[in-house]
Amino acid sequence: MKKVLAIILVIAVCAVFVTSLAACNDKSDWEKIQESGELVIGITYFKPMNYYEGETLVGFETEFATAVCNKLGLTPKFQEINWNNKIVELQSGNIDVIWNGMTINQEYYENMEISNAYMTNRQVAIIKKSNASLYTDIASMSDAKLGAEQQSAGEKAIRANGTLADNEIITLTAQTDVLNELKAGTIDVGFIDIVMATASVGEGTDYADLMIVENAMIGDDELYGIGMRKGSTELLEKINAAIKELYDDNTLTTIAAKYGLSSALVAQK
Repeated sequence: MKKVLAIILVIAVCAVFVTSLAACNDKSDWEKIQESGELVIGITYFKPMNYYEGETLVGFETEFATAVCNKLGLTPKFQEINWNNKIVELQSGNIDVIWNGMTINQEYYENMEISNAYMTNRQVAIIKKSNASLYTDIASMSDAKLGAEQQSAGEKAIRANGTLADNEIITLTAQTDVLNELKAGTIDVGFIDIVMATASVGEGTDYADLMIVENAMIGDDELYGIGMRKGSTELLEKINAAIKELYDDNTLTTIAAKYGLSSALVAQK
């Protein structure tokens, strides 16, 4: 009889555990994030979006994400990711959002929920100033060794460009690596976000010997958005509403102006 009672007790405990586990799994992303009190934000480091000044993380995306989290009653937790693995990082639950100058495209719509667009962008060519007479436009780059961040909008724009698609293309882990390879002379031309380029190259920067080729933008006009797990509709609605509030009260425009991005900001309607 005691054995029977023990077996019944074990079965009951297991049933409660399974029921609790199922209830936990039924919770939405938003409910889980609310319980934790944190929003885990996947980023890479590049100016003017997310970068360090001394030991302090700063940048447009850093301040923007923090302001949204304040609206939602959450603490932002910034986590560096490999940009090439961003969708895997999101789907596995290692991060809650991808928030790092992410260019919206059809592939991302198929794999994520995407926020309303908040900023425009283009892909621009960067060269050494010493090569200014050699590389003046896209046509002059037809035999150049090119560099771009792997699986970025820059790489995709190169491979879709009729003049550049057959060039030797070096893909790198981050956009900052493109600038470093240019400085080292291992590539001739790099393609990165114009948002990053305007903040990172030229006089007064760490890349004073590099320059933007004004007549050498490729690809279509781009829009930045924030990526969330597929099905995270409640989190999507919360973030979109917070972005609109920050735009309406001029917080977002103030942050954009601080980082020289006012002209790229997308109005929130």
